[in-house]
Amino acid sequence: MLKQKKYFNKMEDLILSSQQIKMYTNLYIDLKKFRIGDEGANYLSTILTDCVHLSTLVLLLDNQNISSQAASKIGFALKNSKNLSTLFLNFMNNKICSNGCSDILSSVSKFVNLSHLTLNFENNKINDEDASNLELSLDNGSKLEYLSLNFSNNEISDQFISKIGQALQKCQSLSYLSLDFSKSKIGNIGVYNLSLGIESCIQLSTLNLNLDNTNVYSQNASWFDVFSACCNNLTILNLNLSKSNIGSQGAQDLGKFLAKCSKLSNLHLKLGHNQIDAFGFSSIFMSLSNCSQLSTLYLNLQNSSLKDESFQALGSGLGNCKNLQFLTLNLEFNYYFSQSSAYQLGSGLAYCSNLQHFILLLQRNDVRFQGVSKLISALAHCRKLYVFELWSRECEIYEKGKKKLLKQLHKMKNLVKQFVLVYESF
Repeated sequence: MLKQKKYFNKMEDLILSSQQIKMYTNLYIDLKKFRIGDEGANYLSTILTDCVHLSTLVLLLDNQNISSQAASKIGFALKNSKNLSTLFLNFMNNKICSNGCSDILSSVSKFVNLSHLTLNFENNKINDEDASNLELSLDNGSKLEYLSLNFSNNEISDQFISKIGQALQKCQSLSYLSLDFSKSKIGNIGVYNLSLGIESCIQLSTLNLNLDNTNVYSQNASWFDVFSACCNNLTILNLNLSKSNIGSQGAQDLGKFLAKCSKLSNLHLKLGHNQIDAFGFSSIFMSLSNCSQLSTLYLNLQNSSLKDESFQALGSGLGNCKNLQFLTLNLEFNYYFSQSSAYQLGSGLAYCSNLQHFILLLQRNDVRFQGVSKLISALAHCRKLYVFELWSRECEIYEKGKKKLLKQLHKMKNLVKQFVLVYESF
């Protein structure tokens, strides 16, 4: 008799239940608190071989010191679970090379009923040899609605993600797509080919793309132009381009893309540690004016050398986001953030009448008491503001200024119900 659901978080429980496990349709195995190594992984593969009735399998094996050989055995064991519709595999922080990953991907290619697939191979030893197998694993992706792939901090390059781009062209039913290729050797050619695949996913409502610490932009080929085809239905966009060498031209192209995402309600954008000039930032910030449905915005502009004209554009863009409720601005290490910059930013925030929660990070800026005071004065217009967090470590706001700021905020207590001011140096 088939049983619906079972959760295991200890290896000994798995061993004791090895005969009953094959009767379950939904199986959750979370061994992240234990270091089972190859011996435990081999025993696990023996158990999984008989699980022919599974429709859902969640397997959490991160930080287990598993080798490619043991991963291959798990891959072979999974081939018998042909009825899987939901598969979640987490092999983060192991010692898996190409052979182990290939055998797992080979099994995934057999699952013709998959609608939800998550593969996490972050921080292993996977290289471009797995590219063809990864493409093959998505050959039956016509039913996929949810896809999450994490190959961060591996030895992959343009060839690898180009193959993913080809595979995504077969996944036209996707509504959720999450891709993490950060800390990799990928460049503009690979990302451009990837974007050709994402272009086919016209039903996407959520897109998470992490290209942190890569080299993904060239002035000769804008992959943001290709993305435009899938932006019509996007409501959630998480884009991490920190340390990606995006440059000013790339920022301008990003701005043009964002301007077309008129249905966005949630935007997380990380652009820190890039060489972007005022024109590039202005293009991004002014594009926010088109995102009239935006309710949650996270902007990480750490170490971006923003100047007054950029803050003016940021304030203007935010001022048009009338439905904005949750805002986080990370302006750390922007040494040109001055009194004038704070005024420009505050002028825009004054129009965010629905703002409820505001977090502002100002560590190591040139801003002084007068600038922050002007910004806080502007927040008086945000009559729904409930939480305000100001992080101002290592700014030139001295003790006297801090007391004045607290007094100023105390007068707004009918608006701000919770205020956090952090200013101590570590």
